[in-house]
Amino acid sequence: MKHIIAEKAPLLQLRVLTIAVASFMVSTATQASLQNHGDLEIYKGPQAALPVITLMLDISGSMDIIDLANNNTCSNNIQSQSSTTDYPYERKYCNSGGKRYYRRIDNLKMGVSDLVKDPDLQGIVKIGIGTYPRQSNSNTDNGHIDVPAKKLDAVHKSTIDNFVLNLRASGGTPAAQAYAEAGAYMMGTTTNKATYNAFKLEKETYKDNRGNFFNGGDNNQTDSICVGWEVIDISSLSPSNNFIKCINWQDTSTRLDSNELDLNGHIMYSSTGSGFFSNKIDLYKKEVAANDPLITGNNISPYPLFDTTITDNAYSGFPYSVVTSKTANGRFYDRPLPASNETCAGNGIYFLTDGEPNASSKEIAKTVMDNALKPVGSSTGALSVTCSAGGVSGWDCMSDFSDKLLNTANPSGISIKTATVGFGSVYNSIQNATTSVDCNAGTSTNAQNLCNLGIKGQGGFYYAESASDIVNSVKSLTGRLTTVIPPISTGSMAVPLDDLNVSTSRKFAYLPILDPEPLSPKKLWRGNLKKYNVKNGTLVDKDNKAVFTGKDGVFALNTSDLYNTIIDTSRADTKRPDIGKPQVGGTYQHIFENSNSRNLYVNQGGTLKNISTNAITTATKPVGFNALTSYTNPQKQQLLNFLGFPVANTLTVNDTTATGVAFDRNKKQLGGVLHSLPQLLSKKAELKADGSIDNIKREDYVLYGSLDGALHLIKDSNYGNNTAGEEVFTFVPKHVLEQQGASFVDPDRVAPAPIFGVDGPWTVFNNYKYTDTAITALQSLAFGGLRMGGSMYYGLNLTDISSPKMIYSVGSTYAIDGSTNAKGVKNDTVADATTNTNDQKAYARMGLSFAKPSVGYVMKGGERVMVNFLAGGYDRCYEDPKFQLGAGITTNTVLGCNGKSNAQGNGLYMVQVGQEQVDSTSATNPDASNESSFDTTIGNGNLLWWTSSDNNGAGNANFTKVTDMNHSVVTEVRVLDRNYDGLTDQVVFADLGGRVWRVDINSAEDASNFKVERVAKILDLSASGANAASAGTDALPRIYEKPLVTFTRIGENPGIVGLVTVGTGDRSSPVRAQREVADRIYTFIDRDIARSDLFCYDVQDTPDNECDGVTTTLKQANAITPANLVPLTTNASGEFSNDATIKTQMDAYSKLGWYIPLTVWSDTTSTGTQTVTSNNRGLKMFNQPDAIAGLLFTTVYNPNVGDTSGTCSAGVTGRTQREQLCLPYGVCLSKAVDANGNLTVDADGKPTGNWTVRKTRYLSNAGIGIVDNIISDGNFTGDPKNSVVVLENFCPGGNCSTGKVELKVNPLTEGVNCSGTNCKVVTDSQIDPMQWKER
Repeated sequence: MKHIIAEKAPLLQLRVLTIAVASFMVSTATQASLQNHGDLEIYKGPQAALPVITLMLDISGSMDIIDLANNNTCSNNIQSQSSTTDYPYERKYCNSGGKRYYRRIDNLKMGVSDLVKDPDLQGIVKIGIGTYPRQSNSNTDNGHIDVPAKKLDAVHKSTIDNFVLNLRASGGTPAAQAYAEAGAYMMGTTTNKATYNAFKLEKETYKDNRGNFFNGGDNNQTDSICVGWEVIDISSLSPSNNFIKCINWQDTSTRLDSNELDLNGHIMYSSTGSGFFSNKIDLYKKEVAANDPLITGNNISPYPLFDTTITDNAYSGFPYSVVTSKTANGRFYDRPLPASNETCAGNGIYFLTDGEPNASSKEIAKTVMDNALKPVGSSTGALSVTCSAGGVSGWDCMSDFSDKLLNTANPSGISIKTATVGFGSVYNSIQNATTSVDCNAGTSTNAQNLCNLGIKGQGGFYYAESASDIVNSVKSLTGRLTTVIPPISTGSMAVPLDDLNVSTSRKFAYLPILDPEPLSPKKLWRGNLKKYNVKNGTLVDKDNKAVFTGKDGVFALNTSDLYNTIIDTSRADTKRPDIGKPQVGGTYQHIFENSNSRNLYVNQGGTLKNISTNAITTATKPVGFNALTSYTNPQKQQLLNFLGFPVANTLTVNDTTATGVAFDRNKKQLGGVLHSLPQLLSKKAELKADGSIDNIKREDYVLYGSLDGALHLIKDSNYGNNTAGEEVFTFVPKHVLEQQGASFVDPDRVAPAPIFGVDGPWTVFNNYKYTDTAITALQSLAFGGLRMGGSMYYGLNLTDISSPKMIYSVGSTYAIDGSTNAKGVKNDTVADATTNTNDQKAYARMGLSFAKPSVGYVMKGGERVMVNFLAGGYDRCYEDPKFQLGAGITTNTVLGCNGKSNAQGNGLYMVQVGQEQVDSTSATNPDASNESSFDTTIGNGNLLWWTSSDNNGAGNANFTKVTDMNHSVVTEVRVLDRNYDGLTDQVVFADLGGRVWRVDINSAEDASNFKVERVAKILDLSASGANAASAGTDALPRIYEKPLVTFTRIGENPGIVGLVTVGTGDRSSPVRAQREVADRIYTFIDRDIARSDLFCYDVQDTPDNECDGVTTTLKQANAITPANLVPLTTNASGEFSNDATIKTQMDAYSKLGWYIPLTVWSDTTSTGTQTVTSNNRGLKMFNQPDAIAGLLFTTVYNPNVGDTSGTCSAGVTGRTQREQLCLPYGVCLSKAVDANGNLTVDADGKPTGNWTVRKTRYLSNAGIGIVDNIISDGNFTGDPKNSVVVLENFCPGGNCSTGKVELKVNPLTEGVNCSGTNCKVVTDSQIDPMQWKER
């Protein structure tokens, strides 16, 4: 084939999950809340005090109303529903339109019942409950505390459940008084009037013995001084009980002088005896000073003490609050908040109402609020409420009270946030609000006021009409209770190979940034993408400052990334340095910088639709929205919010109706960047006079996905009119919008399920045209999926980035509908009862689109076509670390996963991208480029072939059945071209059942059509017997990453064999998953993969069928099992205990490879000494191994070390270590030498010495979290060679060149001269030597 097209060289990636951890809430149990969230469970919240939320709930008479759709209510045909296990109380409802509508009070009760059993909140928050009004015949115009705040656990759940049983609706809505009551409770004060009279303590000090008439009087007596006092009962002290008696008197050495005592404040308070027959003794006392040990030693504060007189206020709810909510003396609330210097948790009031506040006034509200703001022991408060408006609602006072609660000068010394919840139809005009502009769009004044109270109180406003709305709004508030916490920032990076010069990598690293919020696992986690320089084997910023502060990968606080270029001191996102903040600098800084807008595309009908607006004022009109015929009106509103227009939920979106709101820059959002690592897209580069690339004059772009639900293409260079960091366009798949569109309106709102957006890895393909002056991309294509964000794959044509085109969209509705109801999707057409093609039936088996699509080429109809190999995808059942397949299985813990015989996504798909077109020179086309490209409108999205355990009714025409391919396939597919003809010959992939598969594809350039010869299982870790990979309750070992395929000669055997390397580890549960048999790294021989006679090619231009009767017999007809492999063993000192027998066995093929159990861990002590321990448990391999120059680089994650969370700082659980091994035997071998270092040889000059094993295991710290190796050009100062190294997070002075040794193989011993990160490989060829086999 003459037209070989270079596939996009892949990123050399340090794929790390410790992206950036900063500024989020506390938790001592956040690990539990992040279960079933995949590898996000490595993130952990701070360890300090739990947040406190007081729910103040409206149970007024209007809560008996039943709201129907369209602002209607129900008053007739009301029915009753008896109590159930979940809701043990009677509920009333109406049926309307086939739906059951409950009373507001019943929705409230069900919401609280659901709330206290929600696993996301268990153990991570303290919840208290108050209600209003008081249900009585008198003194009803108040709120009161019914359930004191305690940690939400099983006991507290029971308390709340019992309280909810008897809630009923009655009375008015004294909202202002209730709000004051909640504030008083949180601050530990009272809404009653407290009057204080200061008093001090007095203590006995001296006895002056005056003697008597008969014993000589005063001159012959001994006086006493008090040296010990009675125990003080602080609770009993009062102005009339302030005297501390002496219990230990000691004689004085000299007589007392009463005049001197008086001068020093000692007062004679009593005398005993007559002085005639009995001694007269004068007793003295003294006022106790503030620094007296009696005060400081008994922690009496404040001092002086106050005598408190409480006067009941008619509008105070304090008298009616439960006793357990008050202090022992019953005068004040027992505040649930910790001391102000002992917390970094947020705290808030959750204020719910369904109607118009009443029963208040400016005077009533101000009085109870000012009382609440008075510190205990003070007649006046530091703060007081200012109310300017009258009326019975109290809104004005409530607004000012929210400010006072936020002010740390309040009596608690802690900022208290306020969230408001509008319950019922009066509030449905503001269903989503994040700013006061959103609030003021409401049609009701009360709705506007309540909404603004929540926005001003920093807890947010929420609209609720159901039990689930209540649960989600409390979760959202929990996530908002965030204090400023010092960032714990650790980095991941992607360093791309230069697509224009594959012998080197680009000298830049792209760091995906994630800002996790473990306390709110179901809200959008924000993030960014930053760019840094690679220099001297590590990362530096624009000023050559080291990006990290140590090997663990913690961000330095004095750096600025290369995208941080906007100078505007008024903006938080343009600060320099960025002090480790996730959303300072980076691409986030440039959102909306391109004409105050985002160039947004969505998909419909197999095409991309461009939508925008025509201005930025309130008169702005949408553009392109009329064409979105398959989108609902709420979805269009969500897209306008993404564009920066917070439109009202009442707006009917079309191209002729103004938005009614102006563009709001604060609406910009960018989700975290996690698994969708950046891909470099090089469109053009000018050449220097010597033909080399001018790296200053390049037109580069970067493509990446993020959790907000968008795929982003950004400018990466300042070439021409480009500004690095600016967005070119964003693509929001409809499949994602259907799942998380509400987050476009309010990113802090808790979703029904975790938000993952476009989190799948993407790949980029380029085809270039070369001239004497420039290299220009003729065609640019991109392919990718959504990972946990959905079950669809997409192909995009980016040849013209100003007008991107959809190539295909294939997948299933599994992410939304689950396995049972999943429907196939092809080019945006969802299968239904009318249309369900064979392609759609096959695609219906797809799971979550985890893997990066791989590019290959096959012959079809006599034409070469480009294809994508798509992994079947992920089944959520694997969130259970013990998940097992089997019809009789009943122990799986994820809902709907028991009894499954086949997992969703248990297959591999070959999908057509387009057909080759050659721009050939001809008489009519003399200036043709003679370059190939692909017409992506021919066959795009067609399923050319697939394999699985069952065809799902799709027929067998292009299907290969493999009975035991029953586990999900999530690995990227390794694509191989054996004979350089530009056609795919083999693909290798693995599954989550510990099996590795090879597909042999018979394809020749003169053949009309490809043919899949076989699907061979080449490794089976499910096998029992010797060295079995599982035992007891272990699930089967799981393989998540792309198999590494290398080629070598084994010993003196003729011919080339393949080596396949994979590692196991449960990435879905990196912290929780534990096994009886440790996970392992495997390398095994494939004796068939490189055979020249594996296929028989029928030459098409001869009349004979050269393959007639030809049968290929495989050398390895059966899958390798652990019994066929040699275990690499380690002694107690952490050294290899194997000898050269492993070479003898593998050379003879009596053993077909090796495995290494993941039980050894290396740590550095506080003194800097490295210690190696064996028999560790829970270690896992998550990342793709790398091989270069005979060295194998692997990484292993250990969840049991490296917890970076602190008292008030979030962190990451676990650390990764890297290890260097040798291929093909795992251990590094060399030939023995004599005492002089010379080889012993026979008469023919052949070495006679034995082979020896290098015993030392080379282990080093790769960083905190889940970290991959990155092998890249180190860009060393003064080094003209392409010196490739494993990049390190940190070296002293920001220079990792010290100690680096150029890797060389000793020609005599065949041993290598360096180890681990000290090795520097010099190559003049492509960095990844195996990449040609994937073309």
